Amino acid sequence: MPVPFERWNGSFSQIAMNLANGDTALGMTLFISPTAVEPNLVQAGPGAADFLYYVRPRPLTSVRYGFRIDASALTGVTTASRSFQIFAASSPVVVSAWPQLLTVNMVGGSPFPALQLITPRGGKTREQVTVPLSAATVMLRVEINVGTGTTGNVRYWIDADYSNPPTGILNDGGAGLDNAAWSGVIAAAIGMSSTTSAFRTNCGGTFTIDHITSSDDLLAWDDFEFGLQ
Repeated sequence: MPVPFERWNGSFSQIAMNLANGDTALGMTLFISPTAVEPNLVQAGPGAADFLYYVRPRPLTSVRYGFRIDASALTGVTTASRSFQIFAASSPVVVSAWPQLLTVNMVGGSPFPALQLITPRGGKTREQVTVPLSAATVMLRVEINVGTGTTGNVRYWIDADYSNPPTGILNDGGAGLDNAAWSGVIAAAIGMSSTTSAFRTNCGGTFTIDHITSSDDLLAWDDFEFGLQ
């Protein structure tokens, strides 16, 4: 498995994972079977999840992550109740019962699913945006900035490079997230988790996340050409 990632696989998970190793090919393909008819797959319960994660020795106050998602072979993701989490960046502290600085969910829709980004705001409820997709395969890039007032924000790009204007920004309408209390990003996870019961009952096929990149030097050593552990 690519260093420094670890893999978490929930009990009774119907999700299997393939890993590719290369500078922009690092990724996984998740196999979903709601009826558990596939060989070696077990019908999933609420704890079904499969993802890669890593933990840093110290938090980062500014970091970028990018990855491509391909839902073209995922069936049944047609309504908002059929959703799951694909990414989370976590803080070393829990503030207002919320440990994540950013979570990204895939939410069912028609003709294509949507991406839902959620981030905390200091002293307020969390900020959330749902972005309908115009294709089943997209490249998502995010930038998480942690700090007081307007220093704190989350920017995101869909099928665009960081050098382009962001597709959108979460910053409390210009006031800033004021998220310094969360300290920074200490860990990140990518894959499939927090599947809803409607997803587990109605959806199947495969879901792919690949071309994973980051500005984190813990991950970006040698252009993502990791060794194996």
